[in-house]
Amino acid sequence: MTAAIAAKLDLKLWRIDFVGAYLNSLTKEDIYMKQPEGFVEPGYEDHVCKLVHTIYGTMQGAHDWYKTLMETYKKLGYTTSWADPCIRYKCKGDRYTITDTYTDNVFGASKSDRKIEERKEEIGKEWEIKDVGENKYFLGMRVQQDLKKGTIRLTQ
Repeated sequence: MTAAIAAKLDLKLWRIDFVGAYLNSLTKEDIYMKQPEGFVEPGYEDHVCKLVHTIYGTMQGAHDWYKTLMETYKKLGYTTSWADPCIRYKCKGDRYTITDTYTDNVFGASKSDRKIEERKEEIGKEWEIKDVGENKYFLGMRVQQDLKKGTIRLTQ
């Protein structure tokens, strides 16, 4: 959806990853786990760990990260799409920014290089991010944008 909108509005694509996405949110529920293999505390083999931050692999982790992400995007002035809650947008006049976020991967589109850098900086102030740069792949799809022709090609 983001690629189609970007092609229609003549937006430039960009990508970032959140570093340790699930670790950015505190768990709202009590979650316990067995001590990880290789990290069992001698003399406390029968004890469990209580999670403070959410981690990959827990259903609560995905839920908590999504809520944290949603709250922060809202604070930054983004609106969540009714059609797809992974898509958020920010609009001021004819300057659009759209983000498609799947767990820790962000596929974005903005009007100019300056706006792209502003959005990355804005998000980077909230979480540690990795600028993926010229990586042509997103969620296993190859993304090719031809700004001169105004086309975006997705292949898998």
